[in-house]
Amino acid sequence: MAHPIAKFQAVPFEDLEAVKRQEARTAVENALYDNPEAVVQALALVRQLHDKGLLDAAIALLEQGQDVLEIVVKQANKPGYAGGIKSFIALVQGVAKIDAKALSQLLSGLGFASQALVDESVPQVQGALGMWQTLMDPDVSLAVSRLLAFLKAFGQSLQPDSKSHSQSGNPDIGVLDPAASVKL
Repeated sequence: MAHPIAKFQAVPFEDLEAVKRQEARTAVENALYDNPEAVVQALALVRQLHDKGLLDAAIALLEQGQDVLEIVVKQANKPGYAGGIKSFIALVQGVAKIDAKALSQLLSGLGFASQALVDESVPQVQGALGMWQTLMDPDVSLAVSRLLAFLKAFGQSLQPDSKSHSQSGNPDIGVLDPAASVKL
């Protein structure tokens, strides 16, 4: 047979709250010990958001979420904004089609070229002979060839019939050579 409970202690409600707080504190401490790098990065992110004023804006946005959402929906229903949203979606879809390595190389080249653009020590090209000599530079020749290949592929994409698109990705434009003529 079962034995009767000899001692029964009722735990006061305040003690239950203290136990819950201690458990929560322990869980937070365990998370800190288990993920110190992530916690430091999260704190750095919060600091940057605070320094830039974005944290206050995010808090206000969340507090007034329903009102902000109504304003956004009203604005999105206007004809001009609907077209803008469609254009943004098309832009994102277009960027998604670009090869990441090629885009990285393009942006890196643009950054390098923009530095050269403001460099005052770059000699100025004088006359047709100077232009010809500059075009024979291997770097310039490569850049011009790639630009012409881009323009050819872009022109093909503008053709009304899609059969004229070259799927090979290698338009018939080679590196400039003094003995060869450029095909356009």
